Order: sequence, then structure tokens, then C-alpha cells
Amino acid sequence: MNATTKALMLLALAPAAGGCVVYRDPPPRRRVVVYQEAPPPPAPAPASVAVEAEGEVVWEDEEVHTVVYREYFGATEEEIILIPHYRRYYGYTDEDIYFLWFVSRQAHVSFEVCCDRYYHECYGDYDRLVVLYNVPRASFFVAVGPGVRYPPVYARTYGCYHANRYDVVFTHSEYHALVAMKVGCEYQGHPPATFVAKVQAGTPPSRVVVQSRDRCGDGGRTVTGAAVYRSAPRPWTMPPAQRQTWHGEQQAKATRNESAFKASHPEQVQKAQEREKSQAGRKPSTPGTAAEHGKPEGQSPGAHPEPGQRPPVHQPPPQKPEGPPIKKGPPPKEERPRGGDEKREK
Repeated sequence: MNATTKALMLLALAPAAGGCVVYRDPPPRRRVVVYQEAPPPPAPAPASVAVEAEGEVVWEDEEVHTVVYREYFGATEEEIILIPHYRRYYGYTDEDIYFLWFVSRQAHVSFEVCCDRYYHECYGDYDRLVVLYNVPRASFFVAVGPGVRYPPVYARTYGCYHANRYDVVFTHSEYHALVAMKVGCEYQGHPPATFVAKVQAGTPPSRVVVQSRDRCGDGGRTVTGAAVYRSAPRPWTMPPAQRQTWHGEQQAKATRNESAFKASHPEQVQKAQEREKSQAGRKPSTPGTAAEHGKPEGQSPGAHPEPGQRPPVHQPPPQKPEGPPIKKGPPPKEERPRGGDEKREK
């Protein structure tokens, strides 16, 4: 027996003798699993970034309004610092203030004089103020080409404009929309049809102005038709620290001026303070309701009355009737049905 035959016999007997497993294919490869720790979460944003994000929500409108007051309406620094006090003590909204600025510039009087006559002589009626200063209704409009579909807030007023008839009384909301469109088109450079389309899409006219803050001055015209002089800083373009400093300076100027404002408007300041005290004692109301502004339901926000109403301070107390009260006689006796009584008597 040769060596080759012996080797084959040993290979054949090996599984039975030793229990070994013979692989015809190569053995499987080993799998190595490596576990890695998850990366750490990102670091929280710095506190200054959070404050800045919150500041954009709180101060965005105020920043845009300040630029519009200075460049479009030509307000001075002394006039601008009065505005927070008119908001607080008279309850005027920013839309009210835009309208009053527009009328004061068309009438060539100061903003303070216009506000005083609006409150004490016109009793919060826009149309009375327009008639008092003889401001042409046409001055509230910008020319819009044909084929424009107007939203409800512009439909009636521009119907009068195109017909050249102004024998109707415009509402406060309609005046607000007209003045906002003047600002958006003349000062910010919106084409009139584009501005109307934005309102038609659901954005209120005053919000179109605020949202177009980067267009401030692009229209090139002021409320009087003069060229715009870009003199107001744009706080929304400042670094966060500089922006916060700007707001602090504006608030400090208004605070320094508050004592003088109170001395000039003692009656209204007292009424506003009493209203604030009464509101502090009430339960919190749903935001946006009339109770939030200290006014009865159905009356728009602000301390000024609705058109045709006089402020409470001007209303005379109810007079008592002269002489003794009139005595009323006894009520007439009720007549009983005769049919029933006759049957009973029979």
C-alpha cells in the first residue's frame, strides 16, 4: 500500500474517530460590530440671540412707525416722543396717529394742535375733523389704473374717487386704509395695483406698510409731495447691541417728556389713570376684545369716542324732572266674561 492510499484512508476514518467537521467551503468571516457614542447635542443659543428674537416681535412695528413719522410725515424728534403718551393717555392706535398726522400736514398745523381739536371739538369723529380743516377728500387717494379689483375696505371709497363724488361719510377703517395706501405707494414705492392686491390677499393695509420696512423711502415722496430725505436710522439693520441701545434711548426720551405731557393734559391723564386702575382690578379678558381696552362692547379700542359721540367729560348730568312725581291712577278693572256669570246666576 502506497503512501497516497494510506493518506486517503486516514482522512476517511478521521470524522468517525475524532468528531471533526470538514468544511468543503471556506469558513465564514467574523463580523466585528463597533459601537460609537452619539454626538453631543448642539449648544444652546446665547441669551443675547433669544432676546433679539423676542425684540423683533415687540419692537418691529415701533421701529417702522418711527421711520415713517420722521421721513414721510416730516415729524421732529420732539413730536415723535409725544406719540407714546397719546397711545397711553388717549388710547390712540397707530392707525389713528397716521390719520392725524396726515390731516395735520394737509392743514399745515402741528400734530399736537390737530389732536387737541380732534378730541375736544370733533369728539373723535374723523369726518368732522376733515370738514373742520377743509381737507379735500381727493388728497387721501392715489391714482389706480382701470381693471383693479378692490377689496371691501377700498370698494366704496374708490367708487367715490372714480365717480369724483364725495357725498358720503367714510368710516374710520376706510380712512385708515386710504392713509396706509398713501404711505405704501408714495413713500415705500409700491405700485397702487400691487398694494391693493396685497390687501385683497388678506393682509391689512397697515400690516403691508410694516412688512415693507425695507422699502422705506423707495417711493421718494413725502406727505406734502416733497422729496424724501433719508434721515431716520433703520433699527432693524443694526447689530443686536446697537439696536437695543437705540430702543433704550427712545424710551428714555419719552420718559423725560412724560411729566410735561401730564401737565398739559391733566384731565385726560386722570381719566386714563382711573381706567388703568379699574382694568387692574378686573379679571383678564380675551385679547382683542373691547374689555381689554377699557371700553364697552361695540366700541373700537382707544379712549376717544366713536363718531357722533361726545366724551364722557362733556356730557351733562341727567336732569331731574321739576315738581312732584305724577301719580298714576289705579289700573282699570278687568271685565269678566258675561256668558259665564249669566249661566251661574240662572
